[in-house]
Amino acid sequence: MNLETVKSFILWILVLLSLVLTFSLWNYQPNFEDSKNNKYVDQVNIGGKKQTKQEIIEPKSIIFHNGKTYYGFSDPNEQQSLYQDMQSWVLNNVQTSNQQGVPNEEKQLEIIFPVSLPMQTAKSLFTFSEEKFLPEWSFKKIYITFNRDDSVLNVIFVSDNGEQRVTAVVNNSKKYDLLWRYLTTFEGLKEYKLVKSGSNPYYVPKHQITMSRKVLTINTIDPLKFRNALFAKPEIVSRNQNHQNEVYFTDGVRGLRVIEDMKLMKFDNPYESSERPLPDEELITRSLQSINDRKGWTDEYNLMRIDSKGNEIRYQMYYNGYPIYSNAGLSMIRQIWQPTELSVDLNNYERPLFRLNDLINEKEITLKSVDEVLSYMESKSSYKLEEISDLQVGYHLSYQDIDSNNVVKLQPAWFVEYNGDWKQIEFHESTQHREGGAEDAMETN
Repeated sequence: MNLETVKSFILWILVLLSLVLTFSLWNYQPNFEDSKNNKYVDQVNIGGKKQTKQEIIEPKSIIFHNGKTYYGFSDPNEQQSLYQDMQSWVLNNVQTSNQQGVPNEEKQLEIIFPVSLPMQTAKSLFTFSEEKFLPEWSFKKIYITFNRDDSVLNVIFVSDNGEQRVTAVVNNSKKYDLLWRYLTTFEGLKEYKLVKSGSNPYYVPKHQITMSRKVLTINTIDPLKFRNALFAKPEIVSRNQNHQNEVYFTDGVRGLRVIEDMKLMKFDNPYESSERPLPDEELITRSLQSINDRKGWTDEYNLMRIDSKGNEIRYQMYYNGYPIYSNAGLSMIRQIWQPTELSVDLNNYERPLFRLNDLINEKEITLKSVDEVLSYMESKSSYKLEEISDLQVGYHLSYQDIDSNNVVKLQPAWFVEYNGDWKQIEFHESTQHREGGAEDAMETN
């Protein structure tokens, strides 16, 4: 091999090395942290617990149909127990059909959820005997009918538009007898009324309801835990005291506002989104996982709303089976998720910074009957009955400072779902409830 050949060989090696280095530089992506990513510190423990879809997704009511009369549970905790039992029932012979309308059997059950749920979510809520393809549509109601000849139950998921069904069979005579006993003895049930005056028919207790006004102590949650959880680098976050009852944390991009006497937080993570709606199943899964990562279920919460267009999801606080509402947002966990070009990020996050603790005082009261409530709303120009989606009894939460102790009052009240939002019905010209005397007029909020 002569000298010129050796030189050419070495030159070719150098050229190849240069090409390899150039290609490597072009494809190298340094691991710089984007100031707007959502890689939060997951080790933070808020002090609550983890929940499953089975636990946070519950029906708002289970109605027993007996001809033209309707019944629901006197104690909402009994409804919760029955539903939890239903989740373990094995669903066999799952079939999809285009049969339209709802069942109209003389005796049947109607299970109503507060939001429409994707059929895919049913796999997480109930026990299917085998892996089965489920359609893409959503449901808000499940019906259970009785096969008297074989003592089996028919479970019917009805699509939101009423044009499709998924049916299954429960071959369990004990569960059949359990539901049949409710519909023949009515033990533990009270009569409900079907109201058709609004945009959708809904069921409410027919007669007056007696509940207890509760006063409970609360345990506060340190907002620094959320600062450590929601910022990629908590050490660079600055703290500003805007005024006496508000603190603001920011890293220059994200912001965490603590307000309402340090009892409420609002997190904001602004960025340009693709404005792409997320599938409801994905929204539920992401939201649940993000709260579970920090054991953020500090009280009983149930899924209350999904806004598919805005990628918003809300969970309502409950106490003894009744929903809790607050004008200041102190009884709700709310998240907005937004997809970007590369990921899906948490855009907004609001939640209470306390958890309910010990009961220190209660007083029994009787609320107005549903007929009195409907009559009152009919007399008020501020209500249009066609805009009412639902009525229900729950608690109104207000924060109080008694003898330097942090407590909350849960006041029983009627609530109306009006134009898509829940709000308390305030009886300005009469009383909301009766406590044995005219001096107990309702406190407006």
